Amino acid sequence: MLKGFGLRITAGGTKSFIVEKRIDGRVRRMTLGRFGELTCEQARKKAASLLGQVATGENPIAERERHRMAQITLSQVLEDFMRVRTNLTKHTLYDYGRSVKVALSDWANKPLLSIRRDMVVARHRELGERSGQYYANGVMRVLRSLFNFAIANYEDGFGNPVVKDNP
Repeated sequence: MLKGFGLRITAGGTKSFIVEKRIDGRVRRMTLGRFGELTCEQARKKAASLLGQVATGENPIAERERHRMAQITLSQVLEDFMRVRTNLTKHTLYDYGRSVKVALSDWANKPLLSIRRDMVVARHRELGERSGQYYANGVMRVLRSLFNFAIANYEDGFGNPVVKDNP
């Protein structure tokens, strides 16, 4: 018997193998896979591996969350920003969307963490030469706001911000 390993059945009838363990003072549950896609033995081995990692002081849930959050793209941050910031006017939300779709379109599907300071400086210069400093400054305000939103709202499994600084 493996303590913390089990089969979870939802109200809809979905059966999934899980492992549940207290990590950093909180009970955490990790889904291993669906029943049928994994055999009981495969799920048990996976659970034993995860429980072994926890026993050695690792936090596999936090690592998985950190990896997932590191892949967040600029367009995903924009979507989350627009969903959360309900107090902004429709015009402001339109301007944010337009800035990302037009001026930062090639960055929209990039992970946020891959956007570096030198890229931002070069883009600001390029936009200023092409469309004027006022437009370039406005796009950079939008980008800064999205980065600040990401710093405040995206955490890894350890409670640390995924985005550390704003380029």
